[in-house]
Amino acid sequence: MKLQFFHFDEKEYTEKVFSSVEEVSSYQTKEGISWLNVTGVHDENILQEIGKTFSIHPLVLEDIANTTQRPKVEEYDGYLFVVLKMASTDGESKLAVFEQVSLIVGTHYVISLQEQEGDVLDSLRDRIRHAKGRIRKMGSDYLLYCIVDSVVDNYFAVLDNIGPDIEEQEDWLLSTPNQELMDNIYGLKRELVFLRKS
Repeated sequence: MKLQFFHFDEKEYTEKVFSSVEEVSSYQTKEGISWLNVTGVHDENILQEIGKTFSIHPLVLEDIANTTQRPKVEEYDGYLFVVLKMASTDGESKLAVFEQVSLIVGTHYVISLQEQEGDVLDSLRDRIRHAKGRIRKMGSDYLLYCIVDSVVDNYFAVLDNIGPDIEEQEDWLLSTPNQELMDNIYGLKRELVFLRKS
């Protein structure tokens, strides 16, 4: 697991990589917004620590660990729980890859939890580092909006990659029909259906 942490306000920001959730708790009383990005959600001990530190309901922790959740928003006392499907394109196969991103949003913090390293949020991190736009002047609700916006915007990049592949496969199918090409086309179309559902 990796715990990447940002704490920021309009004037300054701090960026750290922590080895435990305990280290994050020292920032809970500070003014500004905290963003904890947790990579790797299958470590039950870390999830329990997060639950204890931020008073997260056990059912939310279960939903985070169970990465087959549908996109949703649930309201709890003191925070929102949001589940998204983040799409990206695999570099080698050029197929769409989906992973669950869970977000917990409190008054002064956002916790994002994802399955594996690598995401579509690097431009958002850059905006925080360099105080670009309104990000460091706004609250945790705006940070949530920016994360969701980045995830959804990347769907279009994935769609742009899949579309030409389908056309290319269909052209090959017309000139040299075979079962493998048919399977590839059906696989790509299944990805489009899952992307639409997400």
